[in-house]
Amino acid sequence: SGAVARVDLTASGERRLDPRADPALPGLGMSLEREPGTRILSYKPGSSCVLAEPDGRLVKVFRPDAIDRVLTGWSIVAAVGGRGGAPRIPQLLEHRVEANALVLEFLDGVPLRRHAYDPAVAVELRLESARELGSALAAFAGCDTPGLPAVTLADDVREASVGLLAVRAVDAALAERVAELLAALDPEPGESTAPLVPSHGALRTDQVLVGRSPALVDLDDTCRAVPERDAANFAAYLWWRAVRRPGDAAVAHGLHQALCAGLTAGGVRLDERRWARQRAASLLKIATRRYRSLTTDEWVLVPQLVEEAARALGR
Repeated sequence: SGAVARVDLTASGERRLDPRADPALPGLGMSLEREPGTRILSYKPGSSCVLAEPDGRLVKVFRPDAIDRVLTGWSIVAAVGGRGGAPRIPQLLEHRVEANALVLEFLDGVPLRRHAYDPAVAVELRLESARELGSALAAFAGCDTPGLPAVTLADDVREASVGLLAVRAVDAALAERVAELLAALDPEPGESTAPLVPSHGALRTDQVLVGRSPALVDLDDTCRAVPERDAANFAAYLWWRAVRRPGDAAVAHGLHQALCAGLTAGGVRLDERRWARQRAASLLKIATRRYRSLTTDEWVLVPQLVEEAARALGR
């Protein structure tokens, strides 16, 4: 029907709410009513919502306590987007202060998630898109982006830990295994001095557009991080795709290899140990999110995520 609703599940039952009533997004109602015909493209209850206005402009509404951080980060990376081989990045067209909303440029291109697994596209072209992305990320890593927040492996461990309570409520033994692996990700000597570079912050095929040149979207979490972080997150989500859809395993592996080849060609050398530890953290974040988001049909597969993280850590 195209309708979007927020569903809250509690011990006392289920409650359905119109997104306009989301208390964490007070600007969403006014944003939907600003232009007749505005529709919701994606909605993360309590976090953000992407809207399409009739003229084609994209509007992203945020929590009041997040908008300043997102605005600052997006402004910084938008200034270097498309330069010197760096990925294209949607420009900020307007900041609607009263609605905690950003109006963003619409970029042409096909989502890499669709392009990469399209049987009508030659495999060589799919892999070339990943190589081009790697080269673009290497150029992005060389950009001067003062002001971006630094994100470390410890931050990823904290994020994964947030979901432990939900895991424990369903599978106490699995929660203990996750907690054990997260403890193994305590900082190692020298880890805090690793160089930090501009980072998408949540890189996966959904956040990439394939077109005349690669483009990055959904830069809400852009930051400075070790170069292994984006590559490891990308690889973790590809591995998870292969688990859920075994027929895509060969392509998923090829995309990962192609991305790394593009990074290497662009002058970025990934440290194998840092990459493995970052990948383990990404796998554990994916695992705990399955429970926080109540993605119940995938719970049977989550132990595979956890044990893959263990293999990455040699445990």
